[in-house]
Amino acid sequence: MDIYLIRHTQTATDPGLCYGQSDVTLADSFEDETTDLHDKLPEFDEDCKVFSSPLTRCLQLAQTFAVLPTNSTVTIASGAVLQLAAASVTNKVAVLITNGVAAGNGLYGSANSSGYITGSGHLLVGTPGPSSPEPIHTSYNPSTGQLTLTWTPGLSWRLECQTNNLSTGLSPAGWSTVSGFSDGSAAVTIDPSKPTVFYRLVYP
Repeated sequence: MDIYLIRHTQTATDPGLCYGQSDVTLADSFEDETTDLHDKLPEFDEDCKVFSSPLTRCLQLAQTFAVLPTNSTVTIASGAVLQLAAASVTNKVAVLITNGVAAGNGLYGSANSSGYITGSGHLLVGTPGPSSPEPIHTSYNPSTGQLTLTWTPGLSWRLECQTNNLSTGLSPAGWSTVSGFSDGSAAVTIDPSKPTVFYRLVYP
């Protein structure tokens, strides 16, 4: 059994202030700090136990570690927002209902469900996983310095990358999600200052 002791992120208070048990709010850097924290930790199973102080600064972070039960129904009412702060966590659910309307199958996050979902995590709704590993096809254009990666779209693959020194190789905890690409392809500009950049597809 692994036990992790985690302190809350930076608070929106003046440096040196002793706030004790006062329920102070968190700084605007909460989402970035939380994403960095989740990137350094393994992905937790559904049966993992999370214990937290009831104070906002602790509870808000603890909620980002909560994994929704697989095949559950998530309902987000009008005016409510679901916080999914962990980029490395994709919750697999059967049904997503926003403002009384059921969403179709697919991957949902702040980018395509603005107003209902915030943070960098995702909900995978009713989409079966791919039946086999997916190869990444590559092509390089020397005139533009761009590397194009392509794979089968529509299967909710996520593209991750990792950059290390030549002597380091791959690190299990060093992967991060690549943002800003379309489903099935990504164009990456080669950076000569980074001699070893690794890519992989993960599901979901």
